[in-house]
Amino acid sequence: MPYFIEIDLHSQTVESARKIITNTLKNLPADVREINIIHGYHQGTALRNMIRNYSNSRIERKILGLNQGSTIYNKKALTSVISLFKLGKSFFFYP
Repeated sequence: MPYFIEIDLHSQTVESARKIITNTLKNLPADVREINIIHGYHQGTALRNMIRNYSNSRIERKILGLNQGSTIYNKKALTSVISLFKLGKSFFFYP
């Protein structure tokens, strides 16, 4: 599986771009750590501003690079699920 994915949002409206980003983050494979979002910058700033101000609990940070037409999201690493087993009075945690 890839380490990063790329989403091209050229010609999308702000609302449709928001839905695409939300659905992508919701269904993102665990091994993907970066999302490169291409939004362009010659057709106005509404889409770029929405992407750079977008908030989601799965985003760790946003990288605003030298390319004004794209923004990179770094996804938070998922913590492993901790299983709890009760054996008598003792609890054991397995990461």
